[in-house]
Amino acid sequence: MIIGETTRTVSLTLQFGPKRKLQCKSQKLTFLISYSFYLLELSSSINVIIYLLGDWLSQTVFNDQNLLDFDATRTFKNGFIGLCFGPLVAEYYEFSDWILPMDVGINRVYKILMDQTIYLFVKCSIYIAVVGLLNGESLTQAKENVSSRIKTVMLTAWKFWPFAHCITYGLIPPQHRILWVNSVDLVWNAILAGK
Repeated sequence: MIIGETTRTVSLTLQFGPKRKLQCKSQKLTFLISYSFYLLELSSSINVIIYLLGDWLSQTVFNDQNLLDFDATRTFKNGFIGLCFGPLVAEYYEFSDWILPMDVGINRVYKILMDQTIYLFVKCSIYIAVVGLLNGESLTQAKENVSSRIKTVMLTAWKFWPFAHCITYGLIPPQHRILWVNSVDLVWNAILAGK
């Protein structure tokens, strides 16, 4: 964090990937710093809820089971993974907007391609590996599990996400993009938890 003062404003630059500047009157600096951390906490909290609900749906509704007949330990492990992914997802979308600005039309296509290749492969690989590790697998077993499952997960994702991301980058304003993706992610996490 870099803070510089001028006569009437304070310029705050948070350096998490691309530089973001917030300018405000100096007495509001504390509020803006608190607000930035609040948004990070909010994003993480929403992600936890999405991962908890997604796993619960996978175990109950998607498998025609009683709503109370689920493995709570598995569900809480997924919630923990959601907690870890929350800040990373928020930063990814900020980074994506920085390297592929939305004011250039073709960048929507590039964003979808980036989301469906690099980002999807990395995020799903980490998810599969962490689920294995949390279930007591060794690192070698977790790697083998990723190798054996990632292709199926990617193929399933390609049936699901491209349409959702056409809406993400075509209709949803940037400030609401994470909320939209988290909403769609609820269904995806239920699918992923069942794979």
